[in-house]
Amino acid sequence: MRKVLGVVSIASLVLLLGLLFFTTPTQVGPLGVLLLFVLTYLVCLGIFTAAIWYLSKITASLFKKQVLAKPPRPLSDKKAYYLGTVLAFVPVLILAMQSFGGISLLELGLVALFAIIGSFLVIKQ
Repeated sequence: MRKVLGVVSIASLVLLLGLLFFTTPTQVGPLGVLLLFVLTYLVCLGIFTAAIWYLSKITASLFKKQVLAKPPRPLSDKKAYYLGTVLAFVPVLILAMQSFGGISLLELGLVALFAIIGSFLVIKQ
């Protein structure tokens, strides 16, 4: 699963960079703007999933050396992917909110609340 997600993220990054450097919003139209959001989500998904997985492995290995009643285990690929899906939506949501107007502190707080509640639900699953 990690290899597929990595390949999809890298391909999405290449397509996203091509879309950003060689086109304008008026050239691509509404479907191009939708493609921009989807590609941004896929790139963020790969980055966040990899970061969560590696951080959980590092954390588990650091705490493994200490004497604990229940030593922490690294997250499974599936749970890291689920957390990545929640957190990858945050930059896309902020980008979409910015395109409709400005972003105030209240909106950023609501986006952070969404990320916290979504992450909590995934972790408690």
